[in-house]
Amino acid sequence: MDELKLYPDVVRWLRNYLKDRHSHSEIQAFDTHKINLSQFIFEQNLHKHFPEYSAFDIKVDITATIKSKTRMQLAFVECKVKPITLKDVGQILGYSKVAKPIYAFIISPEGISAPLSTLLLTYGRYDLLEYLEGKKVKIANWNLTRKEIDSASFLPPGEYS
Repeated sequence: MDELKLYPDVVRWLRNYLKDRHSHSEIQAFDTHKINLSQFIFEQNLHKHFPEYSAFDIKVDITATIKSKTRMQLAFVECKVKPITLKDVGQILGYSKVAKPIYAFIISPEGISAPLSTLLLTYGRYDLLEYLEGKKVKIANWNLTRKEIDSASFLPPGEYS
């Protein structure tokens, strides 16, 4: 399977997920895997909302914007086609520490790798997912048939809402 084939469905899912949670905001979601986040922010004329944007030298697979009356926020999704590893989590953690999105997801139709499962599920090391105080990367399985996240697979548990 090719990761690129996931992007259109993930963009659609993310847009709906965010609309459900931010009904009074303007939501847009984009396939941004080919472009640096700094360039995306500039091209979308969002740079006044993100003063540090020129240093965002990262490429996020899917980026969404959440525009309310008072502020602009970002949401990220990294897509994988193989089981998610600790290295993959480190990638989205780094992106999230840099740009401080309100949501950060990493998804795969294959779930998580055995070592990552051991760290999270056996040893409860959900602290490894924190990128800001009170904000954690959300990990989930992507359901290829339903073209959405399997909400029961969310880690940390209960993070779907």
